[in-house]
Amino acid sequence: MKFAHLADLHLGYRQYGLYERLEDYNRAFEKAVEEVIERDLSFVLISGDLFHCGSPPAVAVRSAFKGLSMLKRAGIPVVAIRGNHDGHFERGGNYLSLLEDAGLLTYLEGERFYTDLKADRERARILGIGCLVEAQLVERLESVKKAIDPSADHNILMLHQSFDKVSSKDRSWLVHSAYFYDDVFGHVDYFALGHVHERCKHPEFPAYYPGSIEYWDIDDAETHIFDMESGRRNFKAKKGKGFLAVELDDGIRVEPVEVEGRRVVHLVFEYGEIDPRVASEEITEILPEFDEVGSLVVVTVRGVVKEGCRASDLDFKAFRKALGSVLKLKTRNELRHPSALAVGRIEGRVTPERAIEEYFSALGEEGKGLSRLAIRLFEYLSRNDVEGAKEVIVNDL
Repeated sequence: MKFAHLADLHLGYRQYGLYERLEDYNRAFEKAVEEVIERDLSFVLISGDLFHCGSPPAVAVRSAFKGLSMLKRAGIPVVAIRGNHDGHFERGGNYLSLLEDAGLLTYLEGERFYTDLKADRERARILGIGCLVEAQLVERLESVKKAIDPSADHNILMLHQSFDKVSSKDRSWLVHSAYFYDDVFGHVDYFALGHVHERCKHPEFPAYYPGSIEYWDIDDAETHIFDMESGRRNFKAKKGKGFLAVELDDGIRVEPVEVEGRRVVHLVFEYGEIDPRVASEEITEILPEFDEVGSLVVVTVRGVVKEGCRASDLDFKAFRKALGSVLKLKTRNELRHPSALAVGRIEGRVTPERAIEEYFSALGEEGKGLSRLAIRLFEYLSRNDVEGAKEVIVNDL
């Protein structure tokens, strides 16, 4: 049984305020659909965030209709769940409901949280839960456990959450792996996950994230780091974007399928002490190498400003002139004054999560547990989820 696992398509996202980026996301979806059809995959799973918002622009809805119609004409069914960006399922439904009404996909939500698909002479039970806070998810899992079918050739569970044991920058909508240690989940052959935008796997379960289908943030970009003191240059390749082609047979075979998009480049210029005016001239000499038509370029400058100089002396106008062909140039001035160094070691360089870990590190092993608890509380409270925070306190304390 072969199928495609997609997630985090974010149709309708005008990244950097650019309509061209919205079109890039639409184009990536269409390319993925073409690849699915060419590979003759049996069905498609979309594990949340088909759209970037609950009320997507018409052009994004039309893109969804176009891609899903192509799959329907090819006889390839689609099953989808709701991500945190897709909008709540309320009375009257949402845009996923609209696509289901049009016969373009099966939308798993609420009381109807599973469907059976037959492909390659096998039956797969597809179960799905849209994005929820952990307490609601755990409650919904009780129904899912009863619906897992050991007699099916395959059981597949779709979720749109981050997991505690998956290393990821995004820790929102967190769920703990311990809830899936129940023996009944041993019948689940594949967990089709969404929400984490980088391609990765859970360390314990056959649970995979395909990552976002398009460039999402600066960590995804092709990165060139210039050590302006030594003259060395380091390179980090861009992260792959696309979807997963999955085959379930005696085991699991997962193949990343790349969807090529617009070139995105992050240029990092690192100095020790710096005169921003001199640095501007040096950087401007390098930039034309990356002046590619239609690309996205982010320029970051780091260092300590020399006495008598100002961080604002960086000549970003000269940077823009040197990169006149790119679609968008973003600049990040991370220069610091000597008087701010003591504060700088904490401010801007340490995430709240890291600060919490360091605070409790003096307590040894006990501190690790306390820091994990504090981080969970922080995550809930940072999104004003007081009830979720209360539950953490009740369950863990």
